[in-house]
Amino acid sequence: NAVPDVDEEFKTVKVKFYIDKGKRVYVRRIIFEGNEKTRDEVLRREMRIFEGGWYSAKKIRRSKLRLQRLGFFEEVEIQTPGVLNSPDQVDVVVRVAERDSGAVNLFAGYGEGQGISFGASLKQDNFLGSGDRFGFEINTSKTNTVYSIDFNDPYFTDDGVSRGFNLFFRQTDIDDADISNYATDSWGGKISFGFPITEDEKVFLGLGYDWLKMKTGSSSPQRVLDFVDEYGQEFTTIRATAGWTRDTRNRRHFATEGTSMSLSLMAALPGSDLKYYKMSYKHKWYYPLFEKSALMLRGDLGYGHAYDDTDKLPFFENYYAGGVTTLRGYKVSTLGPLDPDDGDAIGGNLKILGGSELIFPVPFVESDSVRLAAFLDAGNVFDTVDESTDLGEFRYSAGMTLRWLSPVGGLVFSYAVPLNEKEGDKTKAFQFTMGTSL
Repeated sequence: NAVPDVDEEFKTVKVKFYIDKGKRVYVRRIIFEGNEKTRDEVLRREMRIFEGGWYSAKKIRRSKLRLQRLGFFEEVEIQTPGVLNSPDQVDVVVRVAERDSGAVNLFAGYGEGQGISFGASLKQDNFLGSGDRFGFEINTSKTNTVYSIDFNDPYFTDDGVSRGFNLFFRQTDIDDADISNYATDSWGGKISFGFPITEDEKVFLGLGYDWLKMKTGSSSPQRVLDFVDEYGQEFTTIRATAGWTRDTRNRRHFATEGTSMSLSLMAALPGSDLKYYKMSYKHKWYYPLFEKSALMLRGDLGYGHAYDDTDKLPFFENYYAGGVTTLRGYKVSTLGPLDPDDGDAIGGNLKILGGSELIFPVPFVESDSVRLAAFLDAGNVFDTVDESTDLGEFRYSAGMTLRWLSPVGGLVFSYAVPLNEKEGDKTKAFQFTMGTSL
């Protein structure tokens, strides 16, 4: 209550505020609705407000943000109705609309030289409603055999320490088909842990082991033959990884504000046949413009080099550019240094990519699972060991892209026009990919 005290002589007013403290409001129950597949515990562990605890609007907003970042729900709504005959209590009702968070594919085919092939893959970000990420792939043909499995538990411990592992086996028979100028057989695995340091940040540590055998053929280029002559055909690698991520986006898919940053380091440890390291940094920044629309700026840097008795980064670890996920308008992995013998792209140990997007809803389509964007891409890859780095070799492109979080996974369609195409560049206006992060 505000009580004025008027001073007529000096024409001033003093105002005294009398405050009656109300009772602190508590949360009686947290109720989840709409999560037909996702278990209650998956939602509950993201809540920053608890049953029996004090009510906090700030923590309600934080809880909603964390649920949106999971990527399991198209919509998250939180209401706080009062409890009848209990003025100091409220219930917290969380209503969600679930979306498909995975994809299952079964396929069979026939290709000249490869024969009949069969395959199956499963990618699920919310496996059996547990919040765990699970992926599995089998692909067999006359020339290729691929088996892989990966799993990540984001709450291996109750305080948010995550644990993940990956196992893979890939085998290629180069004698049965001219599928490449070289081939590799490999198998290995990795285990990693993630440790939260703030609400938005995590650090990751991992250790892996893999074995690789290089196979050459009659069409193998001289650079591959020289590498095999110097280092041999079989390599074992002990990989140590470390990383840091920070995510303040308002949602995982189709974010409209916030930032996503990641910094990672991978090193082949002493005891490996080849000794090298790779560092990368990725950044996305979203600025909201109007409803469901945003300006997004992105950067992607990568650098690798060798140490000890290895002269340079192994060519099969090089970075490549071109394609939907790197630089649209150019064919996949065709930019950068070229082999002087056959003119094929050989990649480089330095990657510099960036771009901007104006993201907006598809006109006349009422769906939160699809977005359009006008974009500008820039960048290239370079070899800093044998060549000088010339930023004048940057390539640019502009166009439109459509992203759709479909029932079979993330689909991306793009149409791009190269802005400074040079002789020898391989361009492709329309490009499509499936399973890409949105």
